[in-house]
Amino acid sequence: MQLDTSGTLIAGGRPELGATAALMGAQPAGFGGWTMLSMHDLQIAKSGMAGLGYDPNNGYVENYLFGAGIELHSVFGDLWAWYGLAGFALAVVLAVLFVSRVGMLAIARSASALVLFLGIKAMWDLMFSPVETSLTTLVLGVALLAPARMPTARIRAAPNR
Repeated sequence: MQLDTSGTLIAGGRPELGATAALMGAQPAGFGGWTMLSMHDLQIAKSGMAGLGYDPNNGYVENYLFGAGIELHSVFGDLWAWYGLAGFALAVVLAVLFVSRVGMLAIARSASALVLFLGIKAMWDLMFSPVETSLTTLVLGVALLAPARMPTARIRAAPNR
């Protein structure tokens, strides 16, 4: 039903994206950690979700998304809401890291199945999973995908005789 009303699989499956987009438009600097939304901000979030064809008046928005703080059901949205522009920048840096490193390793045919899985799963979590359930994947993804510094070989010239 959500797919029929929203028109796309992603928007129908994750109406929280509508709340995130609406809140970002209304409060670009984020809200801060452990902040409770005002009734005005709650209505903005609900209108963003309703714009995707989702009925936000079902208790999910008040109880889960905004019941004990802000939980936008994506690492990207949560980092922005909790830490403002710094959180947004961190999410962008993580996305660039995951996409570029997975792409480079895949093209070079040097990526293991684990590295590919973690890179793809970490990108999915950035966009569509809550922070609490994504931390392990994100930490492992960064640890395995961060470019390693290779020690430079020091070539000693043979003494001239």
